[in-house]
Amino acid sequence: MLILTNHSETVVNITHMAKYPVLPLLLVVKVYATAWVEYVQEHNDIRSNAIPPAANMKRLMYSRELESIAQQHANRCSFLHNDNRSRESHTFSRVGENIFQGIKGSNISNAIQYWSQQGNFYNIQTNECQLFFFCEFYTQVTWADSEYVGCGKADCGTKTFVVCNYGPSSDLHDRPYIQAVSCSACPFGYVCEKNLCRRLRRLL
Repeated sequence: MLILTNHSETVVNITHMAKYPVLPLLLVVKVYATAWVEYVQEHNDIRSNAIPPAANMKRLMYSRELESIAQQHANRCSFLHNDNRSRESHTFSRVGENIFQGIKGSNISNAIQYWSQQGNFYNIQTNECQLFFFCEFYTQVTWADSEYVGCGKADCGTKTFVVCNYGPSSDLHDRPYIQAVSCSACPFGYVCEKNLCRRLRRLL
């Protein structure tokens, strides 16, 4: 009656809901958890494989608060940045933001991969993007000091909007990370895990 997989969209046909009232709630929790686990992992895969390697790249963790802020802005169906995002956070004084606009049916993974591809046009040695290209979304994805992420998605007519918020935010004028041997500049209280600096004790 019910089939769940860890890494795919799930189609469910539930019968006898009165007999099993807890089943729909469990399903929603399962699908919701799978969604954020996947987009956090996709961010970390990009960060751990940054070229050239990063000495101080922190491992991203999930933030429900940032996800809520991102979802609210995605619901506005606007490609303009949410100028109030930092004020809407009770946790971070500076919140970064990436926005993606795609055809209806696009998902968060499509957005993350699009932002990642901007890295093909970014030179960390010169801290410059190739002429006529845009790299700020990539530098936010690979901003070493960002440690939390939350994303939202909304279908708007024939388009889909994806928003991801990051805490703390990037600085558009600086390099996103220190170029050196992976994990060679992890802060105190962190350990190296898959080329990323993982905090030993989660703060949130």
